[in-house]
Amino acid sequence: MDSKIFYRIEELALLIEKFRALDGKDQEWLRDLFKGDRTIISCLEILDLIENKSLSYYELANIMGCSPETVKQKLNAMISGGIAINQSRRKYKAPRGGRPRKLCNKPSDTKVSVL
Repeated sequence: MDSKIFYRIEELALLIEKFRALDGKDQEWLRDLFKGDRTIISCLEILDLIENKSLSYYELANIMGCSPETVKQKLNAMISGGIAINQSRRKYKAPRGGRPRKLCNKPSDTKVSVL
């Protein structure tokens, strides 16, 4: 992901969050407007995936069919743009030991206001 896309996501972050706060019917017809814009659609998919559970960059990348680095950069751009996303490191048991993995989730009590 290049810096142009990063800054675009950063600029659109609060509008993406406002879109997610809309009623399902409103989202449905508006989503048609984004069909040609893979960047916005992928950001919405990431936010939908982390809405109710914590996922690592690797897990998100596997689901979305992209690289973990792309997921990380998109999340960082959305955070930089003002979307509240929790990122934490938690230990987990791996067969041969393991290091903490970074998990991302979306706080459910976040209110969005766009001025």
